[in-house]
Amino acid sequence: MNKLMVFYKIVQSKPSIIWVNNRFIEDRLSTDSFTEAYLKWKEHCSLSSNFKMIKIKDISVSINIGFTSKRNYQNDGIKFLNISNIEPFNFNLENVKYISKETHEDLKKSQLKSGDVLLTITGTVGDSVVVPSNFGEANISANIVALRLKKSFDSYYLSTFFNSTYGKLQTKGSSKSNVWSNLGVQQVREIEIPIPSPEIQKYIGDKVRKAEELREEAKT
Repeated sequence: MNKLMVFYKIVQSKPSIIWVNNRFIEDRLSTDSFTEAYLKWKEHCSLSSNFKMIKIKDISVSINIGFTSKRNYQNDGIKFLNISNIEPFNFNLENVKYISKETHEDLKKSQLKSGDVLLTITGTVGDSVVVPSNFGEANISANIVALRLKKSFDSYYLSTFFNSTYGKLQTKGSSKSNVWSNLGVQQVREIEIPIPSPEIQKYIGDKVRKAEELREEAKT
């Protein structure tokens, strides 16, 4: 097997070294995406017969981002989500902003629907949550990507992967800038995820759906 040697971290002038299968060499090297644990996991996924690695662009109907220009916010109306409103598996709406119905209608591509997977792409990159059926109308800023999946894929499974250790390693490893992390839509499209059978996806997704249901009951 043809392998390449990659130096991925310098600590007190002593390099840490790991052998990397040349199939996993990417255009952009980062310490997150070339850790031993991550590469062993990726190798395992590529060799396993239980699931295959598929890129986000191949399981999505649409991948949309919000707009950067400032909005005329108001005290109520349509929820306009920013990265501060997105947490792993949860919405934090304590300081959510609102836009008018007219503004919402103008921003058609970033309108949310039930089942959309949201992913933060600036600042705290990689936090994900699914839009529930009772969320109501909402829109997103340019700090968030909304993924609408093909019917054969479970939204809650994908969100769970994004929030997992290996999902975070991919989103952080693909982001740009060491000062303010920034993940572009093209990078999101190229993220690879392991896709198990629909039954396993549903089993994992059901755990998150149940937790979501219990959280709503607790609020009530």
